Amino acid sequence: MLPLESASLLRERRLRYAIVTSLGSKATTAIIQIVALPVALAALGQQQFVLYAMLASAVGWLGLVNIGVGPPLTVMMSEAAASGDRVEQQRLFASALLPVAIVVLTTGIAVAIALRVVPMEWLFGATYAADRTTVVEGLLILTAVFLVQTLVAVVEAAQLGYQEQYRLNAMAIGGNLASAIAIIAVATVRPTVVGMIAAVSLPPLLFRIANAVDVLWRRPHLRLRPALVSKQVSRQLVGSGLAFSLATGFGNFLCHQLPIILVGRRLPSDEAASFAVSMNALLIAAGMVSMVTVSLWPAIADGMARGERGWVEHASRRTLRYSVGYGLLVGAAFAVFGRFLFSVWFGAAIDVGPALSLTLGVYFFLLMWENAYFAILIGMKEIAVPSLLYIGRSLFAVMLMHILVGRIGAPAAFIALAASVCVFTLLPFRARVRRVLRDHGSSHA
Repeated sequence: MLPLESASLLRERRLRYAIVTSLGSKATTAIIQIVALPVALAALGQQQFVLYAMLASAVGWLGLVNIGVGPPLTVMMSEAAASGDRVEQQRLFASALLPVAIVVLTTGIAVAIALRVVPMEWLFGATYAADRTTVVEGLLILTAVFLVQTLVAVVEAAQLGYQEQYRLNAMAIGGNLASAIAIIAVATVRPTVVGMIAAVSLPPLLFRIANAVDVLWRRPHLRLRPALVSKQVSRQLVGSGLAFSLATGFGNFLCHQLPIILVGRRLPSDEAASFAVSMNALLIAAGMVSMVTVSLWPAIADGMARGERGWVEHASRRTLRYSVGYGLLVGAAFAVFGRFLFSVWFGAAIDVGPALSLTLGVYFFLLMWENAYFAILIGMKEIAVPSLLYIGRSLFAVMLMHILVGRIGAPAAFIALAASVCVFTLLPFRARVRRVLRDHGSSHA
């Protein structure tokens, strides 16, 4: 176990590495998506582009099967690494991997059956009934990628516990660049919905697999030993992770994927396409905050485990200043200059009107506030209650969206999302962070 001062310096240095490499990873991701979306729109045409966006969103429901062991595994692995207990590290990893593998296998079988019996028009409406082959092939690729990513994510969660996100980010940059080449190749040679899905999703997955192999090669004590699987640890990981999984899987699907399908089914293709690119722009911009907040989980957990409450408070304040400031800046840009920015990005094919731009900007600011506090709470092992609040706000948003979209149009989706943050998470998340810091002998203004 490292001396307290050395551990603090190492944690700070690795956090800086993680943020810098995250900047490169998120920047390449953003650039590729900024380039890929108009390329896909031009190559596929408006109607097929909407189908591509709906397919990518539809697979988001698979987040429901994610049992959420990642965040608790990261936090607990960070604590075990701080104590130098390698046996406990191996026990944690094995006990996390087993339940995830069971869920992945079960889900894969269920999806294969569902694709044979569920009518595609039930999912995407009668407009796309003739595209059944494209839909099935696209969903098969997206499902396979998602399930393999779910397994790989267990290795990545352990890697984050060692505060090695900078290694993961470096591999992500490679995957993004490979994806860019594939997207250009598909758009140039044979632009199809299935080809575009493969170009976007497969190269990053191959780099993530390579990273997982590297982690297990460098840390042989993590290699799976069935004898070390602990039912008690598995229950602890799954129990802590289920609420978070519902929030990030089910909740995120409801907030940021289902609206694309809902708008795509209920509004004309031009309005649906404008909303789809607006939501994608929000997710691209939000990634620039997640690069900091995800790096913060193990750092805060390590600081809490070593009793460095002052450092935890300082890191929390620093993260909040960055997230809220960034949210205000980008949200204002969306609200004021959104129509101009999207016209430069997509040309005349997309028209994001003033109302849609304004509501996008307001929701983006609120989302950044929420994400920053949520990340801090995860590092403090406060997962269950914040996750349940997030699920509540997601359900509220969808119900309100369902009522308003037909009357107001696409802006109603962002209005509903913004209202849900104000009602469910805006102040409760802040109050909970302050309570945890107060309970541990710190004050947080």
